[in-house]
Amino acid sequence: MIERIPPLRSLYERETECHNERSPSAYSVFSFVLKPYLETQLGHDDAEVQRIFDLLEHLANYGDDQPPSGSVQNELGVMMEELDLWRVWRFLGPKMRANDFEGITWLPEWSDRVTQINQHVDKAQYQKRWLEEIEKIGGFERLTGIQNMKIRYRLVKEFDVVGLRAFEPGEARWLLEGLPPVPPEER
Repeated sequence: MIERIPPLRSLYERETECHNERSPSAYSVFSFVLKPYLETQLGHDDAEVQRIFDLLEHLANYGDDQPPSGSVQNELGVMMEELDLWRVWRFLGPKMRANDFEGITWLPEWSDRVTQINQHVDKAQYQKRWLEEIEKIGGFERLTGIQNMKIRYRLVKEFDVVGLRAFEPGEARWLLEGLPPVPPEER
């Protein structure tokens, strides 16, 4: 990644010095080297952002040359959870879009090691409803964190989903989580 994105070299070297590591983990590279650089480029250099996401699409599909590549793919997913999806959606390739949609529509399957939950939820129908709701707001490019939470709240109630954090927009629990107030007409 450093070879393909030369401006990362100084961030990478600083990260290795800060943690006194010879070779930082995939998590450190994605979250503390690549993500900060990527965030500085968003809105300023679309060509560079696209070039980065083209490389990330390759990693999402194939991992890297070093085992275990699953670690690279996993940590890429963690970094993507930390980004505002609506800001980067247009740069994502098919695999990364599919991965992110799976993350958005994930349902817990176990409440503990022996108790299955959400077996009553038709996953295909649940995902279809997510797509309908996302289309209503204008697409993934408008799926801010607040919109995501509002849709999740509605669909958790609609499908009687258990085990997902979904707070009523604008109510006390919503506000306690640090989410901004929502005017009644937008709930």
